[in-house]
Amino acid sequence: LITCVDSPRLRHCFDMGHWNMFKKVGLEEWFAQLGSYIAEVHIHDNRGTRDDHGPIGAGTIDFPLFFRLMRQYAPDAVHTIEAHSRCNCRCGMCDIWRTPDNRSFTPSQLISQLKSLDRLGTKHVVFTGGEPLMSGYTWRLIDWFAANQGRSQTRLAINSNLGMESQRVQAL
Repeated sequence: LITCVDSPRLRHCFDMGHWNMFKKVGLEEWFAQLGSYIAEVHIHDNRGTRDDHGPIGAGTIDFPLFFRLMRQYAPDAVHTIEAHSRCNCRCGMCDIWRTPDNRSFTPSQLISQLKSLDRLGTKHVVFTGGEPLMSGYTWRLIDWFAANQGRSQTRLAINSNLGMESQRVQAL
């Protein structure tokens, strides 16, 4: 589809966890064919049997190889971290709120991943996966970004309905 349309405005969102579950070819072969079309990646780990959305290192994905291939083929891609599954919305197009286990990264896992992405030169990170303001540690994440202004080249976007903690949002 992407090569048929042949437009720089149509690109691919590569989901690492989904690739690990359904792969038919190795990561290097996949990137050789489609890597230059990546505009966004969803970063999460699993063991190849369930879409766990775990933090890097919690599953079987070869992330050093993945990040090397990203630098080679799609260095300007947006990196999306789906860090938890809690949500107060009941959107028809998304069923993450139906997830029974309320999976979640710990604050230290999330900040460790952000530091790693920053060291790798990642320019854009999206924090999502359920409602970010329900995670309980979104403010720690925002505080980390604020403390690293001037040292970090990474830009953070939070995919939120901003319906939670309105007093704290207004204080910003």
